[in-house]
Amino acid sequence: MRYTVQYQHTTQKWVIFDTQTLTMLGSYRTEELALIAALGIEESTRQRRSQTSTSMRVA
Repeated sequence: MRYTVQYQHTTQKWVIFDTQTLTMLGSYRTEELALIAALGIEESTRQRRSQTSTSMRVA
């Protein structure tokens, strides 16, 4: 998985990091909310990649 969920003790929140670009994508009150959001981000990224590769095919 490209995204990781980690607990930040300083803010007492769960955060999502993009492990490829090393950027924080969001913070959440619970681990469950963060995991659901990370899965949603992963799925939307997968769909974008699929649409891009489909549109690049030569007919």
